[in-house]
Amino acid sequence: MAGRPARNVALSPEQRKSLQVFVQRPTSPQGKVTRAWIALLAADGMATTAIAARLGVTAAFISKWRKRFARIRSAAPVLPLS
Repeated sequence: MAGRPARNVALSPEQRKSLQVFVQRPTSPQGKVTRAWIALLAADGMATTAIAARLGVTAAFISKWRKRFARIRSAAPVLPLS
């Protein structure tokens, strides 16, 4: 039985580039890196359960951040990760 459809996460080219640089920086805090990966993978169309399995977190955690990213995607040039 399928659940609710996942919220769409759309990233501008600038947001995507900023997140890609952030996840590759060795000094980036790992909690924020996880949230950045959620945004990047969700924007690529990956399913919530697949993202959760890949990152080793719960589907509920992914859903929470999908909702936040979808709500603020157009309001900020760079997505807040905290």
